[in-house]
Amino acid sequence: MTFGQYIENPMGKANAVFAARDAYKAEYMEKFDAIYMREAGKIDRYLYYDKAYDAYFAHFKMPSETVKGFYYDVVIRFYTNDNAERVNSSLRNYEVQFFSNDPAFIYTYLYVFRKLKMLIDDLTNKCPRASLTQAPEQRNAYEVPGYVKSIYFAYILMNRTDLFLKTTYHHMGRPYSKSTMLSRVMSGTDKMEERREKEARQKAQERKTKQPTKTTTQRANTNTKNKVNIVSRISPISHKRTGNIRRQTYITKKAK
Repeated sequence: MTFGQYIENPMGKANAVFAARDAYKAEYMEKFDAIYMREAGKIDRYLYYDKAYDAYFAHFKMPSETVKGFYYDVVIRFYTNDNAERVNSSLRNYEVQFFSNDPAFIYTYLYVFRKLKMLIDDLTNKCPRASLTQAPEQRNAYEVPGYVKSIYFAYILMNRTDLFLKTTYHHMGRPYSKSTMLSRVMSGTDKMEERREKEARQKAQERKTKQPTKTTTQRANTNTKNKVNIVSRISPISHKRTGNIRRQTYITKKAK
C-alpha cells in the first residue's frame, strides 16, 4: 500500500468504497491547519535515506491538538521492490510502513498494522508488548486498518513541503542509522505517561488562572469597606414660603 492509497482508503484495495473519506479529509485538514498556525508553521522533522535497501524515513514531532508543548513521534518508512520505481524521483508509488506513539495507533491499530506488515520493524521495541500480541477486541473488534490522525497530518505536511521527492532526503537528510532514530523516538508507554503529566499540569494552570488572586480579592474588599456614600436630601417645602428648594448633601462614611 502506498501512502496515497492509505489516505484514499485505509482498508485497502479490496474495499473499493470508503464513504467517510471526504468527511475525514475536511475534518483533518481543518484540524491540521489550526495546529500548524498555532506552531507558527514549525514542525520538527528528521529525514533519513537508506541506500542499502533503497528506503527513506520521515520522522515528525507532531503537535497534540489539546496539550500544549506535547508532541507525538510519527515515522513513515518508504520502500520498494520494484526496480523501475527505484529510478523515479518520487516516493508516491513506494510502499509504506508506519509508527506513531499516539493512543489511536498504539491501542487501536498497532496489532492490525503489524499483522498486515505495515509496522516499521526497527521500531517494534518502542511498542507495548500487549498491543503487539493481543487483538484489540474492544477498540477494533473486526481488526481493520483505519485512519490515525497523526499519520494523516504527516501526509498533509509532506504534500506541502516536497517530502515526496527523494532529492529532499539526500539534500536535507542523513544516512539512516537505526540507533540514531531510536534515540529520538519515545516508546508508546513513556509517551502516554508524559502526556498524562503535561495534561495534568496544563489543567492545574488553567484552574489557577480562572481563580482571582489573593491580592485582587483583598483590594476589592478594602475598596468596599472604604466606600463613600453620597446621600442627597431635599428639605421639605414650607407652607409659608414658596421660594427655592434647598438641597443639602451629606457625606457619610461606613464604619470599619
